[in-house]
Amino acid sequence: MKKSLFYIFMALVCAAYTLAGCKKDEANKAPEGVFWFNEGADTEEMPGAIMYKDGISSVYAYAATDEGAAALAEETGKPVKKGNMVYMIQLGTYTITRNEDGTSGTIKVTGIESGVIEYSQLTGDSIILLFDGENEMRCYTAEKFGFTITGVLE
Repeated sequence: MKKSLFYIFMALVCAAYTLAGCKKDEANKAPEGVFWFNEGADTEEMPGAIMYKDGISSVYAYAATDEGAAALAEETGKPVKKGNMVYMIQLGTYTITRNEDGTSGTIKVTGIESGVIEYSQLTGDSIILLFDGENEMRCYTAEKFGFTITGVLE
């Protein structure tokens, strides 16, 4: 009995360390490689999303409905289907400076849309972006909205 309790205790300790490690990794994540959708995007036929990836800041549109897919296909000349992310425009290049807390920092964008974006409250599925100190926007991942991305058209 004592041996069984010891093994159960050790398993719980290992699980606690594993979970603590996951939370630390999530807290140190940068807002890169994620499609960030504005709050309320889940009510639109073709919501826009911003992506920071490989030093490039870009805007995409998501075909949330068949009607949205048809409109994006007409606009871009590409065969768009419901669930596709469609590249629209490159805003510019960026650099990210993370604060020590790992959940906030700044994104400096240079290009068509140049400026400094402060980000805060970064989690695995949401972020708050503050553009040039004026316009605050809460953004969520596709998964948070229940969007299923079936392809990305560049």
